[in-house]
Amino acid sequence: MTLNNISLNLLENGLDFIIRGLDELYVYDSEERFIIPVSQPQKDYKYGIIHLFAGFLLLLKEKLSRDTPKLIYRDFPKKSERLNQHLNQGIRPSTVDLHEALKRLKLLDNVESRVNFTESDMSVIEKIQDYRNTFEHYKIENIKILELENVIISFIDLIDRFLNEHLEINITSLDLSSEIRVKILSIKIIYDRIVKDSENAIKVRGKEKIKEFKKVRKSVLRKLYEENKIYFNDTNEDYDIFDTCPKCHEETLIFEGEFAGVCTNKKCYEYTPLTKCDKCGIMTQGYDWEETWCKSCDDNQTQMIEDNIDGDDLALYDFS
Repeated sequence: MTLNNISLNLLENGLDFIIRGLDELYVYDSEERFIIPVSQPQKDYKYGIIHLFAGFLLLLKEKLSRDTPKLIYRDFPKKSERLNQHLNQGIRPSTVDLHEALKRLKLLDNVESRVNFTESDMSVIEKIQDYRNTFEHYKIENIKILELENVIISFIDLIDRFLNEHLEINITSLDLSSEIRVKILSIKIIYDRIVKDSENAIKVRGKEKIKEFKKVRKSVLRKLYEENKIYFNDTNEDYDIFDTCPKCHEETLIFEGEFAGVCTNKKCYEYTPLTKCDKCGIMTQGYDWEETWCKSCDDNQTQMIEDNIDGDDLALYDFS
């Protein structure tokens, strides 16, 4: 397939730089079944910083253009006539630099859209800009890796917050390759934010489930007990309708079905997220993004370890 032209708007161009920067800073482990969050970047600091900085500046311009498209140009508004002439003649005008972009974001006409970075954030931006200038324009001498990594982590956090709060973009919801997605999700500050967002979303869904359950409590419980009777008659075994609620410690947590995760205890009515045991596949308490074993599998594993330790201990006293 022949590529005839390349077209990227400000936002697409900025995100492309950000994603490339993250790709260069972190490694991908295809052997891991679950995402293991890491804090420190592992490689290619120079190109990672250059691309992150370029992407961030484009994101600032995107924010400016959403308020007033011409705000990204240096000549606007003081030299608007010259700017308009250049635009009409197809001459590409100069755009604002980092300092001017930050200044204009504080003064947007729409007060609610204004962006004021904290002193701490400004310190991170200035440090990243200094590293970027060093990498692009000077020889590199005595850069302390630990300090560099800490600034990169803070800058990624700042970018992630800016995307969410001011451009309403969740970077993990973009169309990404599976490898890049795992890399981004493995960055601890992003991982922690996504986990927090997911937990909050689960709490909201849980409250909705509890609200609906209260309306039909009697009929739901009756149906569950009837299902247990049928199962017992067919197999002569009890069907596990409930699990122990971690809040009230009563065996009142619905295990399966439409209201799975809801505690039926009227004094409790808490919601607990459920997921499949990664060992045997049955439902158990936990989150989808974590490796979770049910109590039975966990107990079996513990017993196997203890048995093995006992065997090793006995072998120490085998003098035959």
